[in-house]
Amino acid sequence: MQTILSVDWDFFIEEDPFLDMGHNESAVFFDLLWTERAVSWIAFNNKTVEEMLPFVGPPPLEFVVWLSRYFPYEKCEVCVSESHKQIYDWIKDDLKWRKVEIINFDAHHDLGYKNELEKEVNCGNWGAYLKKDGILKKHTTIYPEWRGKFPEDFSYLQKNGNVFHYFENYKKFARKKKIDAIFICRSGCWVPPVYDSLFTGFTNLLCSGVKCLPERTWSAKGLKSRSKELSEWVKEFKNKNK
Repeated sequence: MQTILSVDWDFFIEEDPFLDMGHNESAVFFDLLWTERAVSWIAFNNKTVEEMLPFVGPPPLEFVVWLSRYFPYEKCEVCVSESHKQIYDWIKDDLKWRKVEIINFDAHHDLGYKNELEKEVNCGNWGAYLKKDGILKKHTTIYPEWRGKFPEDFSYLQKNGNVFHYFENYKKFARKKKIDAIFICRSGCWVPPVYDSLFTGFTNLLCSGVKCLPERTWSAKGLKSRSKELSEWVKEFKNKNK
C-alpha cells in the first residue's frame, strides 16, 4: 500500500464557522468576493482580513522541518492544486495508485458531510469517493489545533480505516513513514488571497522546484475608503427608515 501526504492550506487559517458562507468553488468565492468581504469587515468590525481570518498554524518552516523528519519524501511525485477535489482525479486516473493510505493535514476531513454521497465529487467528499472506488484503504485526518474551538463531528466516520487526530496530539506518537507522493492545495475559496505569497513560499519549502500556483491579484489600497463609504451609506439608510 502506497502513502500519500496531503496538505490543505486551510490547515493554517482559523475560520469561525460563523464566517463560513457555504462556500462553493466558483470564481465568485475564489476571487471576486474577497474584496467585498474585506470592505465589509473593516466597515462593520473594524478588522482586517488577517484579523478576521488569522494565520495561526505552525510557522511554515517549522512545519516543513517536522514533516521531513517523520515523512521522508525525497524524489516523490508532487501535485499542487487550487482545489482538494483534484486529488480524486490525480489518484483515480493513475493506475499506479490502486491501494493507498492518505495522511491529510486539513481543517476538514473531506469524507463527505451527508449520509449519502452527492452525485459529483467535490472538495468535501473526495475521500468518500476514493473509498467507494476501493482505492483509499486508510485515511488519517490531522486537524490543526484551532479546530478544537470549532470541532467537526466525525463520530459517524470512525470506522472503515478512518482515523482522526489533532496535530499536537499526533506529534506525540508519530513514527517515520516513507511517503510516495505529496498533494498540496491552496483552497482559495476558504483562504483569502492576502496569504497567497506565503503559500507560494510554503510550497517551495516543502517541494523545491515544483511549479507554484499563480498568485491572485490583491491590494489593500482603497479598502478603508470604500468601507467608510459603506458604513456611512448604511447609517444614512437606517436614519431614513426609522
